Amino acid sequence: MRFYLTKRESTHQSIKRIFTGLIKENISLLNNHSEEVDKSIHDCRKNFKKLRAVLRLVRSDLSPHFYKTHNIHFRNLSRKIAGLRDSFVIIEALENLLKSNNQKVDEFESLINSLREEYFQTKNRILFEENQPQNVITSLNLSLDEFENLPKIEEGFAALGNGIKTLYSKGKYFLELTYSNPTSEVFHEWRKNVKYLWHLLQIIQPVNYQVIKRMTIDFKKLSDFIGDEHDLHELQLLLINRNVTNESLFRMINKKQFELRSDAWKLGEKLYEKDTDEFTARLESYYKKWQEK
Repeated sequence: MRFYLTKRESTHQSIKRIFTGLIKENISLLNNHSEEVDKSIHDCRKNFKKLRAVLRLVRSDLSPHFYKTHNIHFRNLSRKIAGLRDSFVIIEALENLLKSNNQKVDEFESLINSLREEYFQTKNRILFEENQPQNVITSLNLSLDEFENLPKIEEGFAALGNGIKTLYSKGKYFLELTYSNPTSEVFHEWRKNVKYLWHLLQIIQPVNYQVIKRMTIDFKKLSDFIGDEHDLHELQLLLINRNVTNESLFRMINKKQFELRSDAWKLGEKLYEKDTDEFTARLESYYKKWQEK
């Protein structure tokens, strides 16, 4: 679907189309019974993040009750199917780490096989025992009715500026916090805001395609750096809980986390160098020129 504004629509029409389009797409993804169910679940969870990002974009035009209710609702629906993707990511993080360090996967075959077995158990529980995809579909159909009657969104950049300003400001805050409190938890909070802002930039990309496209690429890259760091943190916790004592493996994890944090700081300083008002005003000027064409 077209996850962006168009000039032929009012702001309200564009935002409503994006909301309802993402909900419909998730219903379609969860109805997918092919062997690509893992990808469908992953894409579905990405759409839930987009939905929550759009809520933040137009939050100032929504009642506190509407925003809070649907933000929590989409978060909880995503969590119903999260276990499947989380199990897959842990395996992927371990295999990628070993390959990047030229380590033979065979040496960790027992651990990987154990993780895969748990993954298949989780998959069976979520898809068949609990039938979570159908549960989520039922809830999404109810949500669709509500978003078909979306409260009026103000026209123009005024409807978007507050959301953009808030997320850019929070991103700057968490960037600074990672220096004074460099824990994976703080980095993860930073990533949430980075990812939300990335999605908001995707929505307004048509107002200056070349410039904002470059920005979306960079914010996506930053999100990936922090996300990969978090995956390694989760892998480390899993290994500790399993009483794995392979020191070389933990050294590899720590080394890669350091590299990813360094990359994130370097790119983050570039992306968050502007004052919040300056960043928002720049996007507003693009929007006005786009409207005048």
